[in-house]
Amino acid sequence: YADFVNNYCAADRSVKGYCSRFEAAGKKVAIVGLNSALMTGRVRAKRKTEANDQGIIVLGEPQTYRTLEEAAGADVVVAVVLHPFDCFAEFDRIKSRQSVCGKSHFILCGHQHRPEASATVGTEGDYVSIPAGASYPRPSARPQDYWPSYNFVHLDLDKGVGTVYFRRWSKTKRQWMEDRDAADGGRLNFKAPKDLAPLRETPRPRRAART
Repeated sequence: YADFVNNYCAADRSVKGYCSRFEAAGKKVAIVGLNSALMTGRVRAKRKTEANDQGIIVLGEPQTYRTLEEAAGADVVVAVVLHPFDCFAEFDRIKSRQSVCGKSHFILCGHQHRPEASATVGTEGDYVSIPAGASYPRPSARPQDYWPSYNFVHLDLDKGVGTVYFRRWSKTKRQWMEDRDAADGGRLNFKAPKDLAPLRETPRPRRAART
């Protein structure tokens, strides 16, 4: 992983997380990359070729704090991490969720290989979580598992809404098509996180009619 970062990414990017900033449609966007693979592969399952990382992965406060601080001031913050939070050790999962969810508008993850999306409003924050499907199926996977899939998102900041479009590969038709198993019509509409929603003018109170 370190070799990949050094060879294909900018020299100032760290294997312990990075923040990339740019502008799109007049908005400042920050992509926060968090490396959840630093402590994987330490515990082996009964079959020694497989690792059991459930509940032992740690992001660490230094990584999350530094990268999220670099994203400060951005209009849209997108956090990208391989593993979902339930893979982390409990002590780190609580702190990581509070930090990442509280300062991000979108959270993208993988690992579970199921295309999903959900909008959350809670004590941890107001954000949209979009786990990715599998890029390609495992040779040993059952036909119904790990369909090659991807998604893309359209965000309308003027209206404060967005749509996740799910796509998957059809083996019989030999083409990409709407993933209607993931969502009706292959799409999921959501309300933008509250601080991305457009401000609405407060209606003025009507004056009482004179009699």
